[in-house]
Amino acid sequence: MYSYFFGTIKDIKFNKIILEVNKIGYEIFTKPNEKFTLNEEIKLYIYDYSKDERVLLCGFKTYKEYEVFIKLIEVNGIGPKKALQILGNVKVEELIFLIKTKRIQELKKIKGIGVYAESIVIKLADNIDKNDENLLKYSNVYLALKSLGYSQNEINVSLYSLKEELSDDEALKEAIRGMKK
Repeated sequence: MYSYFFGTIKDIKFNKIILEVNKIGYEIFTKPNEKFTLNEEIKLYIYDYSKDERVLLCGFKTYKEYEVFIKLIEVNGIGPKKALQILGNVKVEELIFLIKTKRIQELKKIKGIGVYAESIVIKLADNIDKNDENLLKYSNVYLALKSLGYSQNEINVSLYSLKEELSDDEALKEAIRGMKK
């Protein structure tokens, strides 16, 4: 089993790349339309699995994506290719938020999830990314900031920096104030 590969991108397709590592080219499946650059040196976290007597590799730019992928394929009916499709249609932080806050209807709207939304929530809500407590505590603030057009990264940084004893109104004001700095 591999942990990660560090190599040079030699070919790019819709949902896979060829990564050259020590003069060996590995075909690695990625999220659809993931942004890569030819001849770019990159580290990819790797998940390998066998299908029809063939080893297939899936690659992820971040360890967080890799972890969520592993959790998704634990859900009955979701295989590696379906999990890659899901991750290609939603930012990993948003997916974690929707799962942890059990927003089944919003999950159903994400291409690739559909009928699996309830199964995903039942299986993963309590055991996915336990480090995002502020994200959960301030879920209303998260939604407000999202509706105001802030990026996922801006929201995450602002929510992680909040004190723990704030009301939603105070937290929203503090988060916006923090983003303006």
